[in-house]
Amino acid sequence: YFFKFYSSWFRKQLKNVTHFFTQNEETARLLNSININNVTITGDTRFDNVFEIAKQSHSFPEIEEFINGRTCIIGGSSWPSDERFLIPFSKQMPDNYCMIIAPHVISSSHINQITSQLNDYVLYSQLTANDKQQSYKCKVLILDAIGILKKIYRYARFAYVGGGFISSNIHNTQEALVFGCPVVIGPRYKTFIEAVDLVAAGGMFSITNKKEFDEIFEKLMNDEAFYNKASGICQDYTQLSIGATNKIIKHLESHLSLVYFPMQQYRLLSGNISASGISYIIQL
Repeated sequence: YFFKFYSSWFRKQLKNVTHFFTQNEETARLLNSININNVTITGDTRFDNVFEIAKQSHSFPEIEEFINGRTCIIGGSSWPSDERFLIPFSKQMPDNYCMIIAPHVISSSHINQITSQLNDYVLYSQLTANDKQQSYKCKVLILDAIGILKKIYRYARFAYVGGGFISSNIHNTQEALVFGCPVVIGPRYKTFIEAVDLVAAGGMFSITNKKEFDEIFEKLMNDEAFYNKASGICQDYTQLSIGATNKIIKHLESHLSLVYFPMQQYRLLSGNISASGISYIIQL
């Protein structure tokens, strides 16, 4: 937006920013092109957050019992436009596979919409019921709870992350990537740098229809060399992306330690500039 022909007034406002921290070189070059050179490329602080979560020891005994040695696929933050692929595929999976579907909206109407299309399923909220053994024999687990998904990607061989067929674009893929999970997504992803990078590199896969969905799922299930390469790409990308927070903090510590302002208070504001990927700090 700041670099459109009609945005000269907004570009001038960028001159008031003390320093820019960008996610990638492309954004830094955009700023340089309008003579803004107070720029540091740090990467994405969101990777630091999910990496910290991944390091923590989270255990979910009910989910582990549900998986019971099977290979698990997770469909995270799904919408009906995603579930039209996930649900039919779950019915054709071999017996040594299971699937966890975590809807983005867990309203009763959405959960009912999903379960009406399934026979062999159990709700996460039911895993504490008396008839556990029967529940654990099911092929599909519906995660009707919030705050758990980002912690259970550790159980997945690979993941599908929803939102790529709606206007708001894909949801958080980093939560799966940090565990080395190759990720399948819909076609709306171009505003997320990590998705663009990984689709190009071969660690993330964008699909537009059921045929493409089935093909990439089958390949990730059955082609071990292909799967290992994709997983390795995701792990390498994550490792290279970690550390943005420390880079920003070190810069601020260095900058602020050079100046002393008596009798004055300061505030740090942080934010993003649209899809350009710019992270910024303003000192007032």
